Amino acid sequence: MMMMKEWLGFVATAALVIGCGDSGPRLVSVTGTVSLNGQPLEGAALAFEPVPTDPNSEVRPGEAVTDAAGKYEVSTSLKSGLAAGKYRVIVTKAPLDAAKGDPNFAEDPFMAQLAATGPDGGKKAKKGVIEETFDREVPEAGGTLDFDLKAAK
Repeated sequence: MMMMKEWLGFVATAALVIGCGDSGPRLVSVTGTVSLNGQPLEGAALAFEPVPTDPNSEVRPGEAVTDAAGKYEVSTSLKSGLAAGKYRVIVTKAPLDAAKGDPNFAEDPFMAQLAATGPDGGKKAKKGVIEETFDREVPEAGGTLDFDLKAAK
């Protein structure tokens, strides 16, 4: 009988933990294209940092990496989408050799791009690193946010 009570206690605790999972705010689809001087930019890392208007907001940062056509889709905490709200978007593109140079991030292109900007987080960017910051708002319905970076030709 004691084992049954312990087992029921375990099941009740597990159900409570699972039921109270980290649901967070509602996420909406945010996609777009990143270009450099009008041309699609492959391998750019995008960091979406919330600009809180409400100190109790549950809005979390999001991230994405562009594909060969410069297209991206944002994810938040490993879930597809981003909460509606205001964001500071940091787009970073390191030279291909620098981004692929760290074997610790072979499976994570977002972190490879960030690591390539240097230990100071890009404040003194390595040669060839492109980084621009944009302020954007994600509407309640989600949508498309395109970014065109400008670099010296």
